[in-house]
Amino acid sequence: MIYVALENLEATTFQVGYQSKVITTAVLSVWMLDRSLTWLKWASLVLLTAGIICTQITNKASAPTVGNNVTLGITAVLISAFCSAFAGVYFEKILKGTNPSVWMRNAQLAFFSMIVGIVMFLIKEPPTIRFFQGYDLMVLSLILIQAAGGLIIAVVVKYADNILKGFATAISIVLCGLLSSFLMGFEPSLLFIVGSGMAIAATMMYSM
Repeated sequence: MIYVALENLEATTFQVGYQSKVITTAVLSVWMLDRSLTWLKWASLVLLTAGIICTQITNKASAPTVGNNVTLGITAVLISAFCSAFAGVYFEKILKGTNPSVWMRNAQLAFFSMIVGIVMFLIKEPPTIRFFQGYDLMVLSLILIQAAGGLIIAVVVKYADNILKGFATAISIVLCGLLSSFLMGFEPSLLFIVGSGMAIAATMMYSM
């Protein structure tokens, strides 16, 4: 669905639509987990959504492609946002409502993901492509980092919740921008700076 949305929408429209998952996650948390949020927390979630959108918007306008189906793109991005939010909240419900540990749940999810990945590899890739072709130390390091990140997210969901995970993701965007500006010469735009401030303010509001 994300690929369909990207093919039919400009980057800005996609970001606005996809970040609706922040609010959707909160709504599903209230509905599925019997959680209550104050009006201040709802306001902080709206501010966080706006902040994330600002940090993700670039000044470069994407050229419109002939034949784009905007209705299909918006539908796809909203479905993607809902699926992402629902999967996160349901995973939280399973982690907190059943006996198996975080590690067992991650192993179960990884098992089914491996099956889907191998099937798609066999379907999409030509026979001349080997499974581990192109693997080197950098690729293996990135795989380990991603795996560690997945386990940390599961622990966050287990002992905190998906809403706080959304705030952590927003703060990570801000930190990545700051580190990139020092280490890689990244020049943050005015929108990025404003969005970072909104994300930090929203995090402080939510903790009140």
